[in-house]
Amino acid sequence: IPSDVWRFYLLYIRPESQDTVFSWTDLQMKNNSELLNNLGNFVNRSLKFVAQFYNGIVPNVSPTKADFNVMASINHELLNYTNAVSNSRLRDGLRCILAITRIGNQYIQENEPYKLIKADKSEEDKSRGASVIAISANIVYLVALLLGPFMPDTSTKILRFLNKPPVSKSKLPSVFCHGVHPGDKVTAPEPLIQKITDEQVQEWQGRFKGPGATDAPAKKTTPEAVINGCPADPAQIKKLEKLVSDQGEKVRSLKAGGASKADVGPEVTVLLALKQQLALSQGVGNKAAAADGKGSKKTKAVVTGGSVPQPKSASVTSSAPAAAMDQALVAKCQALVDEQ
Repeated sequence: IPSDVWRFYLLYIRPESQDTVFSWTDLQMKNNSELLNNLGNFVNRSLKFVAQFYNGIVPNVSPTKADFNVMASINHELLNYTNAVSNSRLRDGLRCILAITRIGNQYIQENEPYKLIKADKSEEDKSRGASVIAISANIVYLVALLLGPFMPDTSTKILRFLNKPPVSKSKLPSVFCHGVHPGDKVTAPEPLIQKITDEQVQEWQGRFKGPGATDAPAKKTTPEAVINGCPADPAQIKKLEKLVSDQGEKVRSLKAGGASKADVGPEVTVLLALKQQLALSQGVGNKAAAADGKGSKKTKAVVTGGSVPQPKSASVTSSAPAAAMDQALVAKCQALVDEQ
């Protein structure tokens, strides 16, 4: 794993005001969604347009009102970044950078400059496409400067693509401005981030598991274990709430970045599973079972004293309301995700 990915993830989950938890699976999701699909995708597309359509020379810019609105959104995140870093809220500062790259991805997705610059388009369309590409290159430059304290190697690579000096010799602007000018030379980009596969995660989990850990899944954190009367403790619920929050943010990021259904679908599935697990760990499953037990009037009428005999089919019948509850919960979660 590149050192920059380590730095990114450890800062992303940095315990600034509450406890945190390290997860190989979560590291994989953050790398593949935030770094690869969000940041890496934006940098690669923006600079590739310059290299492919303009022979590596940044085109002229004629910004419109819509462009200035985008710049205003970026300035808002830049101000948040400055305030966060100044107050040692490094995690928030890092998320401001990712918010800027999401704005950039959406900007490209909405304007589709690669269509506007085709030979059969009008001069007005071509000028518009050139402006979008040039402004995107400038957003990339800003992102490279902001990344310096967090991911220095990645920052240096991006600045090298732009033929700009390293962060140590650059000044961070207080507002978004054109640091990449028309006529500047840009080098064709190389992939910044590599995808982390399921096989790699399984290998690392086995190689670096702590003393006493086993390869078997931890039953306490599964929905089945909770339904069977082993609810997670408050600390576990807190961890699940954070995972749900982070995964929800990831789904929103993918949708905002114009990701395909093939990319969004698996992440929605993960979000649904996490939400279901959280609901169960909070006692939803146990309440359903308790309600089922209280409604058994026949048992109360027969038993007049002593211990209540347990029916042989108890384990089967008690699973029915839980299964019905699961389906209702999944449907509810799906509706929540659709709203996002």
